[in-house]
Amino acid sequence: MGKRNKLWKSITVIGFAGAAGISMTACTEEESEGEAAVAQVEVSAESHAHTDSSAPSLAGEGEGEGEGEGEGEGEGEGEGEGEGEGEGEGEGEGEGTVVTDGEGEGEGEGEGEAATDGEGEGEGEGAATSELSSNDLAYLTHLSLIKGHLYVGAELYKAGHIEHAKTHMKHPESELYADLIPAFEARGASGFSSELTAVSNAVEQDQGNDAVEAALNNLLAAIDENASAVAETSSSPAEKLKLVVQLLRTAADEYAIAVVDGKMENAHEYQDAFGFTTIAKGLVAGIESQDQAVLDVKTQAMATLEEVQPHWPGLIPPETLKTEAGALYGAAAKIELLALGL
Repeated sequence: MGKRNKLWKSITVIGFAGAAGISMTACTEEESEGEAAVAQVEVSAESHAHTDSSAPSLAGEGEGEGEGEGEGEGEGEGEGEGEGEGEGEGEGEGEGTVVTDGEGEGEGEGEGEAATDGEGEGEGEGAATSELSSNDLAYLTHLSLIKGHLYVGAELYKAGHIEHAKTHMKHPESELYADLIPAFEARGASGFSSELTAVSNAVEQDQGNDAVEAALNNLLAAIDENASAVAETSSSPAEKLKLVVQLLRTAADEYAIAVVDGKMENAHEYQDAFGFTTIAKGLVAGIESQDQAVLDVKTQAMATLEEVQPHWPGLIPPETLKTEAGALYGAAAKIELLALGL
């Protein structure tokens, strides 16, 4: 811990594409962008049922729906509050027994909000906070995902696609950074909240290429500094390739959302996948070794990444594509085997 990881060399806005050997081609000017639907979780529970004590707690209040029978005469209505356990947010209806002096029925609906551990994008980019604090690979993967968003956001901004750029620059701050705060504290790292906000503001306010580039360079340097808070062994060629595998798998998940049955369904996820794959390519390019076996593996990994480059004919995707997420999953599997061989 504490030794600077040689993997994390500061990458400038211009150097991003250069290190990875990426050349973007012209593409359609359509900028329609879909957002992935957020799944809603409906919770159904019995108000007096026994539940697993290991699940995150769900506190909700509302009127219970139930029927009760008793001896005597008369009718009555009852309301009740209940607590359950579960994950997610949603509305739930519960059944419960209402005790009265006669026979009666009560109906109602209640809403509950659950507290869950960790926060992550619905795209599968999240990681448990405890894992980020203790697992170097998980920690470095999270930082690399942030770099992927920043890379594609910067490229979109330079190309004049300002609204697309704004979306990508917001994501690291709003959806990824919060998970890292406990990890920074556990690792003795300072974090980079102010630098992240500066980049987001520069793009949001359309301050121009020079301002965005300067803010981004400061942010990348801060990310690199925080990335050094890992064990020295995490900079080995094998560990770097494992990191590449994680990025490719996440890129594949995003691409599967973006391209469905040959049709472009979500430009944002398409761009995310491009950013993550570009960062992965830069990591492979940065592997240094005197061992010929390692250099041979590096060459094979780079060739594998070149094979999937046609998945992104441009920053703004066309309406249809013949490429599929399966090739990205396959590339991840090939590189994982290479890593295991080192």
